[in-house]
Amino acid sequence: MLDFFAMRGLKRIMAAVIGLAVLFIQPVHAQTGGAALITAPMDSATVSGIVTILGTASNPQFLRYELAFSYSPNPTDTWFSIQDPAKTQVVNEVLGRWDTTGITDGVYILRLRVYSSERQFQEAFVRGVRVQNTAPTAAPATPTPPPAPKAATSTPTPVILLPPTSTPRPTQAVVSANLSSPPAGPPPSWLDADVIRRALIDGAALTGVVFGLLGLYAGLKAVVRYRPGR
Repeated sequence: MLDFFAMRGLKRIMAAVIGLAVLFIQPVHAQTGGAALITAPMDSATVSGIVTILGTASNPQFLRYELAFSYSPNPTDTWFSIQDPAKTQVVNEVLGRWDTTGITDGVYILRLRVYSSERQFQEAFVRGVRVQNTAPTAAPATPTPPPAPKAATSTPTPVILLPPTSTPRPTQAVVSANLSSPPAGPPPSWLDADVIRRALIDGAALTGVVFGLLGLYAGLKAVVRYRPGR
């Protein structure tokens, strides 16, 4: 009977020791009077390259803050540090910079922890952050059919009609290069005034002779016509 009660007391002592150990080992998440907040990037954001993380990490008993990321989902609760722990409080400023060029494209979770002691901290999460450093493959574009050829149309040449004008248009005189000016000198002999005068006198005399002969012929004819028969 004594051994039974002794064993029962021993079990109670061991349970109390284990409970105290768990209490001191497990960190306390709740901490009033401080703030742990990530304002950028936001949930479901798509990021690439060097990502600037903005937010607030403050506490009246501030010790440090830490930034980490994990794959999403994270069933093993495995986290990777983004930078060394920071010892300065931040209010609505840059918390850190996340270099995503060394990780594969995919969906991740960001975590901020603000410690007020080694066992007490506040934390904030940004979920569904998609890292996309590789440009997505564009779908092949559908070829556009060439436009149908247009029927050739002839454009009539406009005809400009000039109004009639009374002023004759100047014509270009064509002068042969082989023509030479007539030599200067006295006029030919047939243009002399004496020659012309003699020709006129001779013509008048010839005309008188002709008319005289015609008159004589006419008189003789009349005499013969009226002569009485024998």
